[in-house]
Amino acid sequence: MSRQAWSLVSALVLLVAGCGDDAAPNMTSLGAAIPRQTTVWLGPEGLEEDVALRLGNAGVDEVVVRRGRVDLTSGVPVLRLTNEAPLAAVVPVGVELSVEGLPAKLDPSAAESLWRALEGDLGGLTLAELILDLRQLHPAMGAFLSSLAEVSGASVVPVLTVEQLATAEGRDVARAAGTIIVPAYGSLELYREGAAESADPLPVRLAAIADLGVRVRVGVVLMPQSIPQLGVWGDDLDLICGQNVTEISTSSRLDRTFTFLVPMEWSGRSWKAKEQIALRWMDAARVNAALAESSRMVLPELAGWDLISMPPPSGALGLGQEALFAYLGGEGPAPRVELRATRSGRAVSVQMVNTGPFPTAVSAYGNWLEVGVETGQIVVEDRGDFDRVILGSRRGGEWRQASAGGSDAARFVEDYVGSREEMWTGPIRLPSAASVLVVRWSLVLSTGEELTGMTRL
Repeated sequence: MSRQAWSLVSALVLLVAGCGDDAAPNMTSLGAAIPRQTTVWLGPEGLEEDVALRLGNAGVDEVVVRRGRVDLTSGVPVLRLTNEAPLAAVVPVGVELSVEGLPAKLDPSAAESLWRALEGDLGGLTLAELILDLRQLHPAMGAFLSSLAEVSGASVVPVLTVEQLATAEGRDVARAAGTIIVPAYGSLELYREGAAESADPLPVRLAAIADLGVRVRVGVVLMPQSIPQLGVWGDDLDLICGQNVTEISTSSRLDRTFTFLVPMEWSGRSWKAKEQIALRWMDAARVNAALAESSRMVLPELAGWDLISMPPPSGALGLGQEALFAYLGGEGPAPRVELRATRSGRAVSVQMVNTGPFPTAVSAYGNWLEVGVETGQIVVEDRGDFDRVILGSRRGGEWRQASAGGSDAARFVEDYVGSREEMWTGPIRLPSAASVLVVRWSLVLSTGEELTGMTRL
């Protein structure tokens, strides 16, 4: 992770954290060597033209609309379409259908009936591809997909879980399709009930089809998960990460559990004091790690990434729309840090700003701004905008929390540094008006990576 530091006149210093050549590559650089498809699945709100243009400018190859489901129980496809949101066809559009119910005998000729029903619904839209989420497998499913591709003239891409690929039917479908989508990262059960997450490396999870010559599009589920279920995407964490707002616990069924300390509104509902919610989310750092791991896979061949689904326009839990566009455009996934100090005699306050759209992890100890002096002692009046302040010492080069007596440094701790968040320390009294500040900072990403910086003011 590279960092740049420079001084403006007097007490203004900018310290920017960004991804350098030694960092995990983002989506733009991942696709540089081998052409791979970047696909963004749409939410129920559809796609307006301005958003479609931004996706196209960010290098997105295709968008996918989830259109409904097809029931094959009777042997004659019954199409049930549900999503009629507006759709600006500025970028190529694919349609996803969930396939449910299987007859005792699946006749490949039924594919023509399905296509006729779907074609009438497209309204003249040129279909980039047809994606079928296969909830159940049938020995004749491979032939059915081949027949559907022939009658439609479009690519037909099945969605298969890792568990399905370990079966003979799953291997047959993958072989017949040639290219498949495999949900592999994020809260998979939000896309497919019963899909299991795994800590195994991706090549290990896909070893069952490594010998088939199949190309795999890796599905990354962006939607956050909650217990209890919110029923909506969820608002930004910055609203519930703060002193006297919630108590945050790592002992959680998901990533973190938040206990509300006061009544408040969050994510479309009212919360009472002592109510709890467990949350898991995907942010840019986790997406970047997923794409980096998949890009190193040799067999099966990587065909691209499917991001499921588009986050809401603003204030989203995990990866917001602004952060998604920035990441697709080559930025991130780390925050960008700007520091500024204001002095008045012996009193000083330091501001820390995340000027980018990428947040940190939620951590009780990993996100901090340390302000100290090389000689003498300091006095801190309060924590300012930060969650906590800890007095300590840098004598000998290492930080130690002060147990008693004076201190020459103070750490201002923030549980979560959100997108574009600005924070001032409380007033700090220096030994003299000429004292040189030594300012250090550390931020931790959800992947565990630590970003650090230091400057003198």
